[in-house]
Amino acid sequence: MTVRTHRCKDTIMNREILFRGKRVDTGEWVEGFYWCIKDTHFIRGLKKLHIFDCEVHPSTVGQYTGFKNKNGTKIFEGNRVDDEWTVVWSSVNCGWDCVHDDGVSECSLLDCLDGIITGNIHDK
Repeated sequence: MTVRTHRCKDTIMNREILFRGKRVDTGEWVEGFYWCIKDTHFIRGLKKLHIFDCEVHPSTVGQYTGFKNKNGTKIFEGNRVDDEWTVVWSSVNCGWDCVHDDGVSECSLLDCLDGIITGNIHDK
């Protein structure tokens, strides 16, 4: 889903609004629009012009950061980078950061774009 976020003169800036979560029935990751009814959470996706809804575990839902790594892999909240960094939203910096496993070091997500996505905090 692309959302028009800002109009400046003749230029329109867009950003992709996308979420990912683990399916309740299979445990597989699914990407799309996140929505819920009461205590049931879903990702609505599109595959080969077919719209589908999958129930997901709400604790696994993460937002797409709008960035891809050097291999073109989309980076989502909760992703692990190089097995030592975790992608998080920083309300202090008002942006995406990477937090090191040591619990002390932190850097901008932009500094981690050369890294490899090695999983997600919800992968076992």
